Amino acid sequence: MFENGELPFTQNTAHRLIAVSQNDNVRNCAHVHNLPCAWGTLYQLTKLTDEQFDTGIKSGAINPQMQRKDVNTLRGIEPPRNSRIWKNLGNP
Repeated sequence: MFENGELPFTQNTAHRLIAVSQNDNVRNCAHVHNLPCAWGTLYQLTKLTDEQFDTGIKSGAINPQMQRKDVNTLRGIEPPRNSRIWKNLGNP
């Protein structure tokens, strides 16, 4: 299926899309208005623990404008100091 080009994406992309569709935090309809529309960013959000995800929702760090790189902050990986999410978390 993937090798002969029947699908317009790779097997790796399929696995990531499946992860997004099976993640309870991302699938929760109460969070829809807070989520970004880019599937790559949604996939990165699936790597968060429930606690990290809840913190992101409550602080506004998870928002429609966030990017994949912004998820690292929620995962405890320090972002570049000029990123939007760094400032959303109350840093100067």
